[in-house]
Amino acid sequence: MGPFESVLQWSGLDLSRSCVARSGSWLRSICRVSICFLICFTLFLKSLILMLDSSKPMTLEWAIGCVWAFMELYGLGSAIFIAIWTRSRFLYTLQEKLSKIQDQRAPLNGTNHFTTIYRRLVIGGVLYIAIWAVSSMKGILYEGSPSNFSEPFRVSYPFTLNSMYGLEPFVYLLAGFTSMVAMTMYSLVYAHVNRELSSFNEDLKASAKLQQLTLPCVLQAYSTRQAELIRLVKFVSQKTEAYVSMTTVFTGLAMANALYITAGFGHGASTMLKVLGFLWMNASILVVVATHRQSAKTQDEINNTVQILLADDFCQNQQDDQVWKTCRAMIDRAQYSTTKMYFMHAFAMDQYFGHKLLLILPNIGSLMVLAKKTGLV
Repeated sequence: MGPFESVLQWSGLDLSRSCVARSGSWLRSICRVSICFLICFTLFLKSLILMLDSSKPMTLEWAIGCVWAFMELYGLGSAIFIAIWTRSRFLYTLQEKLSKIQDQRAPLNGTNHFTTIYRRLVIGGVLYIAIWAVSSMKGILYEGSPSNFSEPFRVSYPFTLNSMYGLEPFVYLLAGFTSMVAMTMYSLVYAHVNRELSSFNEDLKASAKLQQLTLPCVLQAYSTRQAELIRLVKFVSQKTEAYVSMTTVFTGLAMANALYITAGFGHGASTMLKVLGFLWMNASILVVVATHRQSAKTQDEINNTVQILLADDFCQNQQDDQVWKTCRAMIDRAQYSTTKMYFMHAFAMDQYFGHKLLLILPNIGSLMVLAKKTGLV
């Protein structure tokens, strides 16, 4: 996790055994579990309130409630996955597997490759939380029908169960925080995996240029290293598959409804609502892109291994049966190993899956706008 490790430890969702052991007593351990449960229950309660809203379908109030509900569910799902990942010692096991693979290669040269990734995560996280903050304050700073601008900034806030008795803005920020932490964990996990795959392909390409792949001992060493990498990718895919599906579903539906708010109501929606809808639409798109970009890069690196081996004529035309069989085994391992994640356990997520989503999801919102404009709803 790098500099984000302290954020995870103080998030209230870290249930790793090492964290509980450092707490020093059962009382502190119980407190940690209770805080985690309280966070998840609060997000669940707010999600339930939003889903039970009785607004008429396809109205402005209904669309706003849908955006909030789906993003709140995304925050709830993120909190649950953080607790599951930390409790199952996912990061610790991953670190052990990475150490085993790193022992098979030379140390990487150059500066820290994660500096740029850390910077992007910080900037993206700040902007994401800012959107949550502005959206959560709207209920306090603006009240009334969007067509009534006589008192646009009258401060008034109902203290009811629907508003979580005045704590609603903090609940929204909590959902934004949990989803940001989960996305940070997911991005850094795949950044480490992709770095190892990229390093493997660079070493393989350099050996191919020097015609070293014709040596059985060298090729066998690469085959062993590749097998470890494939097992690592399978392990990470199994642990993150459900998270990716959850993120895609909730943020995709929020994206469609945000587009509906932005373009479907004309003068019926205030400028503030249109701006917030536009921000949520773009934020949802970025979340979907960031989620699938990591796994797409993994599949690209695995396919690059195949291309490097196929392009090495010396290795392909080698008379030594051991070299040829090892080469074919590496190609088959990269092509046929089940390293892909499956969306909702139904559709394989290859390197092109994210582009397909960006073709389908915004058009769902466009169909909603078209139905509204033509008077079908």
